[in-house]
Amino acid sequence: CAWAQPQPGHSLAPLLARATTFRQQFPVSPATKRVAIFPARSLEEEAHAVDMTVRRWLHEGKGSIAIVAQDRLTARRVRARLERGQILIADESGWTLSTTTASSVVMSWLTVVAGDFYHRDLFDFLRSPFVFADLPEVQRASAIAALDSTLRQANYVTGLNFLQQIVARVDLPQSVHHMVHRLVEAAGKFDGKSKPFAQWLESLLQSLDRLGAINPLSADTAGQDLLNVLHSLAMELQSETAVYSLAEWRRWLDQQLEQTNFRDRGIHSPVVITHLGLLDGRRFDGVIVLGADADHLPASSGNTLFNEAVLTQLGLPDHIQRRELERDRLMHLLSRAGESLVTWQAEKNGEKNAESSYWLRLQAVHRLAYGGTLLDADLVRLIAQAAAPLPAEMSQISFATARPQPRAAPLMPQSLSAAGYGSLLACPYQFYARHMLRLREEQEVVEQLEKRDYGDLVHRALAQFHQRFPVLLPHDESLLNDALHRISESVFESSAKVDFFARAWLLRWQRYMPAYITWQRKREEQGWRWRASEVSAHSALTLNNGASIKLKGRLDRIDQGADADALLDYKTASGDQLRRRVKDSSEDGQLAFYALLAERPVAELAYVGLDDDPIVAYGISGDIGAIVASHRDRLQLTLSAMAADAALPAQGVDKVCEYCEVKGLCRKPYWRDDR
Repeated sequence: CAWAQPQPGHSLAPLLARATTFRQQFPVSPATKRVAIFPARSLEEEAHAVDMTVRRWLHEGKGSIAIVAQDRLTARRVRARLERGQILIADESGWTLSTTTASSVVMSWLTVVAGDFYHRDLFDFLRSPFVFADLPEVQRASAIAALDSTLRQANYVTGLNFLQQIVARVDLPQSVHHMVHRLVEAAGKFDGKSKPFAQWLESLLQSLDRLGAINPLSADTAGQDLLNVLHSLAMELQSETAVYSLAEWRRWLDQQLEQTNFRDRGIHSPVVITHLGLLDGRRFDGVIVLGADADHLPASSGNTLFNEAVLTQLGLPDHIQRRELERDRLMHLLSRAGESLVTWQAEKNGEKNAESSYWLRLQAVHRLAYGGTLLDADLVRLIAQAAAPLPAEMSQISFATARPQPRAAPLMPQSLSAAGYGSLLACPYQFYARHMLRLREEQEVVEQLEKRDYGDLVHRALAQFHQRFPVLLPHDESLLNDALHRISESVFESSAKVDFFARAWLLRWQRYMPAYITWQRKREEQGWRWRASEVSAHSALTLNNGASIKLKGRLDRIDQGADADALLDYKTASGDQLRRRVKDSSEDGQLAFYALLAERPVAELAYVGLDDDPIVAYGISGDIGAIVASHRDRLQLTLSAMAADAALPAQGVDKVCEYCEVKGLCRKPYWRDDR
């Protein structure tokens, strides 16, 4: 009645007349409890409604449910919601092979090879369960973790040769060396030369075999389809002799995987996602027509090779016939279903989205004949309840928390660095999280040189320079400048290979080299002599309970005087910042901590600003011995109290919290006013 079409030579009666006649034939609406509609306000609400309906139907005992996916985007969201709730779905429509996990690991491997083992691509690939699956899981995971940590510490960015050099000079488990060796062998299958497609495919399969990926791919439904496609393509193209580059072959392979459809036949479920073309003659207890708006139903005719006239001449269905076939299929499906739900998004991006003309006519006839609506009122109510705000009594619940002040004597560290001491001074809770719970952020690979890295490179250059020229006064300034330039260029070289801006940082340092040499010569005229750079030092601090904690650090530079040493720390910060740091020696404990590690008496503690011209040493003024003793006493008292189970409160100082990586852990924004 609602979807009737005029027969050739006849006209349809008006909609009202048809509805009246239908009411006379069927006094009770046959659509009641059989067909319902739900216009959703968003994609998420539509997916939620379908999710709730499927669960209700399964609970009621429906043994077969079909979800007709007119809108594949909404269908993917529905599937995700249902599978999150442990309801598997058999997807009869399938999806392109390129979107499967099996295909992604293959294309990821090709990305690693083409990108010369760029670190992010490499570890995304290594974490795939298909890679090195022939190794015991614990061994595989520990090897990947060890390799990851090693490459982060070496700031590895890219380059297979560089990766091999790093692994060769570091003491690593044999499993790591074995894994890297297999990666190198697998990458060797791609020698960079142009090849026919069949040879490229053979190289890919050989490399996957070396990576231990063939067996797990064969055991995976999508992986098995993928391997079948690769083998079939290799056989079909054996006679092709034209050669292609790696990039050209990758584009071609990606197109092949995009054009290949995959269906997971290993899932057997009472719930299927399908399309109308696969439902002829089938009967379901429940049917959901998903995404049934005007954009998706009737479905787009799509692009064809022929126009309507040619289709008619060839005896193929034209646009009108395809629409009629779709309408008939939908009508037969709904008439055979025990219960049906039709959903669509009534709003998209804040604008009204038209429903399909099918539902407009169906609702119009039902309203004229029976005066009611087909809207699923129960579903509307349930969705509204799910979206309702919290009750007033719950909305007033306070989420405030007390300022954290844990006690963690059993977690006392066995050693303490200058950075740890600084963290303890800044905020005991920060020290607790970083150095006792060891919740520090993972070291990131620096792809673009930052100022901190620039400072590290300058430190290394100066260490090499002073090892070559312990005393500068006997040498000509131009000779010293040339030597420092060459040493610095060598030190910056590895960074410049992966970051062009490293050249700019080098130019910045070169601008201050003459000023540094001038400063150093004046220092030698004052009687100071360079003694060592980058010195690892340590000492022991005894606590009140008799326990001992190792103090450790790396001293940038030690100068030797007549009766005592000078400890200098290079900084690339501005002079104003360094001046503020040494102004209050009780707040900044880095230099005093270094003095606790010194073997000889210390007469000078200073930061050397390398970002100024002239170069200036900003030293701590006052009685250095008394200042160092004060820090030692405070450190001993604090650590002794911690060992006795004293609290480690969060300080909440804004300038510390601003850059603290554990501020989310202490939940400072939610503290109560009480302490």
